[in-house]
Amino acid sequence: MGKRDTVEVLVIILYVTGAVLLMLAAYLIYLKKYRRRGRMEMLNNIEFITSRYDTYHAKTRFLLQLPKPCGVDLNLLDASEKQVRVLLQGNLEAGQHTIVFDPSDFENGTYFLSLKTDSTSVLRKITIDKTAQVQK
Repeated sequence: MGKRDTVEVLVIILYVTGAVLLMLAAYLIYLKKYRRRGRMEMLNNIEFITSRYDTYHAKTRFLLQLPKPCGVDLNLLDASEKQVRVLLQGNLEAGQHTIVFDPSDFENGTYFLSLKTDSTSVLRKITIDKTAQVQK
């Protein structure tokens, strides 16, 4: 094998390695962005279920399933993670609880839902966009 053949083989190996890394990165981005949407966040048997879309423009409901009675704090935080509003606070019985969320009082932008219980903490990023169209 001559020097030119060796260089060509090395170039091909670099191209293939780059292509494989690019495909792997694209797959990881796909998993991060789409795999968990619409699924429930289950930590310590507490389920916090939101819609499968992260953008809200109209009144919606969140579902909270508790396996046992516990203290719950659900807050809406702004992009800098400062508390904007308390959505739910207090001791709740075991079972299913529905929280109604109306984004009409808030400016368009990025917010966080912060759920804290006696044993769990969940922070979920959401977007309020009152100009968004209903997706079918």
